[in-house]
Amino acid sequence: MARNQQPRRTDEAQIRLTPQDLEKLRAVVFDANAYGHARPDFDQLGRWAKRLADMEIET
Repeated sequence: MARNQQPRRTDEAQIRLTPQDLEKLRAVVFDANAYGHARPDFDQLGRWAKRLADMEIET
């Protein structure tokens, strides 16, 4: 991490897709294996799903 950067919460991450890419995106899949030995944060997954639903993207 750069010296002047503040760590940010995952929920605050910005979407870095172009409007054209967002227009083509239909669904997002969360891979439970990505958590390794840790358990998924269901509250966070719910917030992500809501944000995606607000953009009319299925999870």
